[in-house]
Amino acid sequence: MLRDAETDRAAALAADVVVNGLGYWTDNGAVYYGDAWKHDLAVMAAPHATMEAAAVAVAAALRRDGVALAYWQWDDWWYPGEAVYVDCVDAWTMLPAAFPSGGLADMRRRLGVPFLLYMPYVCRNASGFANWTFLTPDDCGWDCEGTLVDARESEAFHGALFEKYGEATSDRGLVAYEQDFMVTNFLKTRKYRQVLGEYERWFAGMAAAAADREIPLQLCMAMPSDAILAAKADWATNARASDDYALPSNLPSFGGGALLLWALGLRPSKDTFWTTSNSSKRAYAPGANPGTNVELNAIVAATSTGPVGIGDAAGETDAALVARTCAADGALLQPAKPLTPLDRTYAASWRGGEAWGSHVVSGSAAAYLTLAFSVDATSTLAAADFYPAAAARDWVHRAWHAAPCADGADALASGCVVAAFPQLGPSTDRGGGRPYDYWLSYPADGEKWLLLGELDKFVPLAGRRFAKVANTGARLDVALRGSPGEVVAVTALERAGGGWTARVREVTFETGDAALAFGS
Repeated sequence: MLRDAETDRAAALAADVVVNGLGYWTDNGAVYYGDAWKHDLAVMAAPHATMEAAAVAVAAALRRDGVALAYWQWDDWWYPGEAVYVDCVDAWTMLPAAFPSGGLADMRRRLGVPFLLYMPYVCRNASGFANWTFLTPDDCGWDCEGTLVDARESEAFHGALFEKYGEATSDRGLVAYEQDFMVTNFLKTRKYRQVLGEYERWFAGMAAAAADREIPLQLCMAMPSDAILAAKADWATNARASDDYALPSNLPSFGGGALLLWALGLRPSKDTFWTTSNSSKRAYAPGANPGTNVELNAIVAATSTGPVGIGDAAGETDAALVARTCAADGALLQPAKPLTPLDRTYAASWRGGEAWGSHVVSGSAAAYLTLAFSVDATSTLAAADFYPAAAARDWVHRAWHAAPCADGADALASGCVVAAFPQLGPSTDRGGGRPYDYWLSYPADGEKWLLLGELDKFVPLAGRRFAKVANTGARLDVALRGSPGEVVAVTALERAGGGWTARVREVTFETGDAALAFGS
């Protein structure tokens, strides 16, 4: 009710490249995260001479491998500042030693994509923000090395920032804005805790400036109260649901946060991830989270409905794994809602581990997505676990790691699909540190044709791919979206007696649209 009454995010969600396209990230856990390298950016960049050169090499390698980026996230180390929790911002300019050719405008040109730019808090007496009034040590109380603009100037301050750096008004490439440390910025600031409405006025100023200039906001380290405030912020599109990728708690912490954010109309983010476990560059301790469970991380990101941000070293991205999250042009292939915990996991009888569900609908085709990891006890998935409720009595299920669905094959006998509901646990050890299983479940009551979709994608029936699906009984018509030259394989099942026959059709896009039909 709160979401429906207050917020209209449709325009922002449609415009925000961060929730719609593949990104490259430099956050905590990424290979190129300055804090992990103790701010020795020369060591971080090696074997490249500078971080500028390393970034250009990343972009060139991704283009070579057919990975299409929509944006680049710069985190807390690219600007001059001093350590607080992370570096406060002295000025929003790139460090000249690391980026010798110029600043943001030069990197925007050389990387070929716009930026998601990061702000934690401003340094006290910051050289780049001399004309604004900031919170004083008396306002802050116990900790005020980093500060925020006075709430009375929040809208003007953020508006000036967005105009100076925004993609539409400058050449510096800002296409989305990340506000970090929201929980500590509130809790450390006495004025926010003691003066009713002060923090809300600061937040509202930022949100109004973003809406006026159509700059999407990402909220990071946000409190539940921030997510509720965002009900009045049309251009707040996404928020972090998890701990940082660098931490072992990154994946387990996602599900509950995603549930709250989804309920409030925000897209949840799981943070960055590596696509390879064998990086040549590692600043993190042996056994740390980065580089573990690469496919599991990719599944959670792809099904989050929020950002998908890779963070590999130059030339080390697994392009095939990335391709499972998106179309050839980098457009994310997403479900209707993020993976969130199944109701049964809140019962006292649940014996641990994570079991999350989602769904996707494209025309007359639908599927339920279930991910379970670190589940020890034996239990069986059931139709009662699905949201929204499904009345079907006839189902087919496909495990992500099942045998291929070959054209003309008996789908049940070949292992393409199974008729029985799968086991939620014990989870399967796949060598990454967290055992996991991922299933696609399709309601099949009375259907002659059943569309399974694009089975090499984590979300095989994404609305961004399937523009229209019409099942008339004898015939299944499918309209598809893609990029010229893109090749897509679509799988359907044809009922044959008491079983199913797999039918696979391959489509090569000549334009942005294509069509195919199963049956006659």
